[in-house]
Formats: sequence, C-alpha cells, structure tokens
Amino acid sequence: MTALAASLAECCRQHELALSELFTEHGPIDEVRSPTFLGLLDILALPHAYGVVLAHA
Repeated sequence: MTALAASLAECCRQHELALSELFTEHGPIDEVRSPTFLGLLDILALPHAYGVVLAHA
C-alpha cells in the first residue's frame, strides 16, 4: 500500500495538486453507503476539495 500511496502522491505533485487523504476499501463492496465512501463524500464537501484520483489495485 505504501508504494501505491507514493505513486498517487507523485502523480498529484506532477499535476500541481496535493494528496490530502487516502481512502481504501478492503474486500467486496456490499453497499453504496460504506463508511469509506461516506468519508470520501464528507471530504469532497469541503470548500477546498478539488477532485478524486482513483486507482484500482
């Protein structure tokens, strides 16, 4: 996981963005309202939030 986080941070840096949070969903996603997804939505509601970078492992 550390390598993925470093790779995402470098990608953001190259595009003059800051990686502020890393949300990870483990196992199958059985519901749309998972705690991880709801946490992501909370962060996106902040005024300084710009977007989401998705990676699939």
